[in-house]
Amino acid sequence: MVTLTEEDWRKLDDCILKIHTTEALDVMQRQFMEDLDGLIPNQKSFFDLCSCKDGQFYFFHPVSVNMTVEQITSYYKQYQFSDYVAWIFNTDQPIIYSDSDIVSNPVRENSLIYKRWMEPMGVYYSMGSTIVEHQIMFGSITLFRSRDTSDFGEREIEILKILNRHLSASFSMRFPNGLKKNDKETDKSRMKRYGLTEREEEIMELIISGISNQQIGEKLFISENTVKKHINNLYRKLDVVNRSQLMTNYYNQASMLVDINERMDWGG
Repeated sequence: MVTLTEEDWRKLDDCILKIHTTEALDVMQRQFMEDLDGLIPNQKSFFDLCSCKDGQFYFFHPVSVNMTVEQITSYYKQYQFSDYVAWIFNTDQPIIYSDSDIVSNPVRENSLIYKRWMEPMGVYYSMGSTIVEHQIMFGSITLFRSRDTSDFGEREIEILKILNRHLSASFSMRFPNGLKKNDKETDKSRMKRYGLTEREEEIMELIISGISNQQIGEKLFISENTVKKHINNLYRKLDVVNRSQLMTNYYNQASMLVDINERMDWGG
């Protein structure tokens, strides 16, 4: 049986209080991740939200205090489908896991997500949880540690289990029918809010995908100079100065679509 220290319980009490009393979700997410780092030290971690509609999960608004926008974006855009623990999202009950209990080191090290995403970030072990209550998914938490630190163990699982129970209950009370997020409404809202043209929205999407100005021009059959003009207009309208800031602006409002019918084929 895991025995938590008095200091652990003090930190847990502070974290749980904020879960139940912080009204703004984004503020609660950030506070939670800051507190979680003090309870379960980690090198990388994020906390995303989730809505479900017509058999599809939409993961959106991930918050991290130790990852770059590019690192999180690349997960959703490129590597989520090769995540070797993705099967946990196919359950209607909360799951708290350590990946070492699910996969062997050789499987981990040969997986696409490890080779191309985790290893470049300097992380090896992971653990996490799904925030689920009454068969409704509200989000997930994922933490990573480097290979030269200790793996996540029973203590960390117990702490996340306690916190996850409170997160699930809090989300269920506040959003009994689940969180709602609509990609098309988000795109229209962004265009209306910032006065973007359809072409600028299209170029913004291509920038987020990671391709160069030249490749954008080739894809849209316009010159590279025209692409640059559109990008300068985007920077001005969004009040940013470079691609990184533009991605942050987009990322804070974009939803990540996951088809639950494909989830069982995600093994890395």
